[in-house]
Amino acid sequence: DRSAGTDVPMKPKDFTCEFADPFDRFPSESKPLVTCGVSRSEVPLADRFALKDLPPPLPTDSFFQLESTSLRVSAEPYHLGNVVLDFFFVVLDCIDLKTDCRKFSVKATVFYKNSTLSVKLRVYEVMQGSYVVEFQRRRGDCVVFMDLFHELVDHLGSNQHCSLVASSAPVVDVALEPPVSDTFEGEDLSPLIDIIEHRQTQPVEVLEDVATALMRMAQNGRTAPLLCTYSASRALAALVQVSLECLSLLAARTLYALIQHQESKQLFAHDWLIEAIRDKLCATPLSTTTLRHELVRVLQAVAAELPQKNCTTIGA
Repeated sequence: DRSAGTDVPMKPKDFTCEFADPFDRFPSESKPLVTCGVSRSEVPLADRFALKDLPPPLPTDSFFQLESTSLRVSAEPYHLGNVVLDFFFVVLDCIDLKTDCRKFSVKATVFYKNSTLSVKLRVYEVMQGSYVVEFQRRRGDCVVFMDLFHELVDHLGSNQHCSLVASSAPVVDVALEPPVSDTFEGEDLSPLIDIIEHRQTQPVEVLEDVATALMRMAQNGRTAPLLCTYSASRALAALVQVSLECLSLLAARTLYALIQHQESKQLFAHDWLIEAIRDKLCATPLSTTTLRHELVRVLQAVAAELPQKNCTTIGA
C-alpha cells in the first residue's frame, strides 16, 4: 500500500534496514520503494528518480570546472540517482534533503563524524551510459567532507547497479581540462601567496579558498608549472605546517599533484620542502588518518620520482 508509511525516518541508524533489491521489481515508470526493518517505509516518491529522469550533459562552457571530488560512474541514470539517495537516507544520518529530478541533483544536510555538513551532489552525462558524479561541500569541516566523499565512493563502488570508471580517487580529468587564459602569468599568483604569508590575519574561509585554488592549479597541466617556483613552494610548505588540518590536507594534495609534473623535480630537490612535509607527518596524531595518508603519499611519490633522495631524507 503506497499510501501507508510515507514519512521518511530521519534517523536511519535507529532502525534496522533489510533491503531486497529496490530496483528490479518495479515497472519502468514507477519510482522504487525501500523496505526498512519490519515496517515498510519509503523515500518520498517525489524525491525518487524514475526511468524518465535523465542527467544534463556535462557543460562545455569555458568557465565551468568540476570539483576535485568528482568521479565517473557507469550505470543506468535512475539506478545511480536512487543509489545516491539510499546513501543519504540509509547510510548517513540525514537531517534534511531536497531532490531536483530535472537537474538530477541532491542537496542534503547530514550529521557525520560528530559534524554537520551541507553538501550538494550533481550528476552529468559524459556519454551514453557514462556519468560524472560531482560532490560539493557547501558548509562544514573540509576534512570530514573528504572522509564523507570517500565513503560515497565506496558506497557506489559496492553497489551492483553502479560501476566506477578508472580510479575511485577524486578525479578532475573526466571533463575537458579547464581552459586557462593565455595571458595567465606567474605574477598572478602573488595575491594568493601574499594571503598565505599573512595567514595569521586571514579568515579561515579565505585561506581555504586560496588553498583550494592552488590545488586546482596543480591538477591542471597548463597551470601546474606556475607553482614550481621558490615563492610558491615556500607558501605550500607554510600551508602544510599550519595547525588547521583542512589547510594542511589541501596543501598535501597540491604537492602530490605537482610531483606528477616534470617541472616540479627541481622543487622537491630542496631538502627544506621534504623536511616540512616530514615534520608535519611526525607531528600529526595517528588518529588523523586522512592527513597522514596524504603526507605519506607525497613522500612516497617523491621517493619514486627522485630516487637520489635517500630513505633518511624521505622517511618519517
